[in-house]
Amino acid sequence: MSKEIIKIPIFGIQNAGKTSLIRSLQQEFIAITKLKPTKGIERQTLNLLGNKIAIWDLGGQKKYRDQYLERKAELVFSDIDQVLFVIDIQDQDSFEDSINYFKEVRDKISDFSPDAKIHILIHKFDPGMEQEAENMKMLEALKQKFTEIAAPLRIVLYHTSIFNPLSIIHAFSRPILGNSTLYDNLGILFDDFCNKNQSTKILDFIIIFSEDLVEVASYFKPGIEQIKLRDVAHSLFQKFTKKTMALKEIKFQTDYTMVEMKQFNSNNKRFYFTYGYDVQNSSDIDTIRGDIAGLLDAVQKLMIYF
Repeated sequence: MSKEIIKIPIFGIQNAGKTSLIRSLQQEFIAITKLKPTKGIERQTLNLLGNKIAIWDLGGQKKYRDQYLERKAELVFSDIDQVLFVIDIQDQDSFEDSINYFKEVRDKISDFSPDAKIHILIHKFDPGMEQEAENMKMLEALKQKFTEIAAPLRIVLYHTSIFNPLSIIHAFSRPILGNSTLYDNLGILFDDFCNKNQSTKILDFIIIFSEDLVEVASYFKPGIEQIKLRDVAHSLFQKFTKKTMALKEIKFQTDYTMVEMKQFNSNNKRFYFTYGYDVQNSSDIDTIRGDIAGLLDAVQKLMIYF
C-alpha cells in the first residue's frame, strides 16, 4: 500500500446502514442509536496498521446520489482502489432501487477507477437469520444478482450486522489491508489446517488481529452460528484493552465458545493469533495445541512479507 491516503467510498441508498457500519467499526455502539441520515459526503480519516484510510460516507438520498453520479463524478470516483456498496437485506422494497443505483455506481467505477475492487455488504443480516431457509435463499439470490451485474469488475461479497461486530471487521479489513494475496494465502493455510484431521475440526474460527482490531486473515467453520460470533465479538471488545494487549496470552469464555489469543510480533507490529472452539470440546484442545504452535510458526514466516 504505497499511497499516502487510501480512499474508500461507501455507497448505498438511504437507510441501508452505511454510517452505522462505520460507527461499529470504531466501536461507537452507543452513537448508533442517535444517528441521523448522512447529508452529502462525510469524510473521516482512520489510522489503521500505520496507514491513513479516508472513509467517504456518501448520503443515500436520491438528490445526493444524483450529484455523485453527475456533477461530482470525477471527485467521488477517481483514484480509488476499494469500494464498498451496502444493501439492506431486511428492506425488500428497496432492492430494485439499490440494484439500479449499483449499476450506475459500477459504470462510474469503470470510467474513473476500473481497477478498483468492489465489496458488497449485504447488511442487517442479523444473528439468527441464517437459521431460516427463506433468509438464506434471499441472501444467495442477492449475491448472485450482484455478481452478475458487476462482471467483469472484481467483487467480494459479505453479510454484516451491527449485532455481530466481527462480521463488520471481516468486511472492512480486506479493503483496509489491500494485500489480498497475503490474506488469501493465510486463509488457505488455516482452511487446510482446520480440515486436515478430526481433532482440528473442533476449531470454530481462527483470526489474526492487529492491535487496532483489523483482521489480517481468518477462517470460519462453514455454517457456524452467528450468535456464537456475536458473543465472541462483544467479549473481545471488553477484553481487548490497553492493559490486556500487553499480555502474551489472553483467554476468555462465552456461553458457547472458548477463545485463546497469542501475541506475536512481525515487522515491529503487534498481532494476535486468535482461535475459538466450542466449550463442549474444550477437553480435546490439548491434543492439537502442539499443532497450533506449528501453525503460528508458519504464520509468522508468511507475515514477514506483510
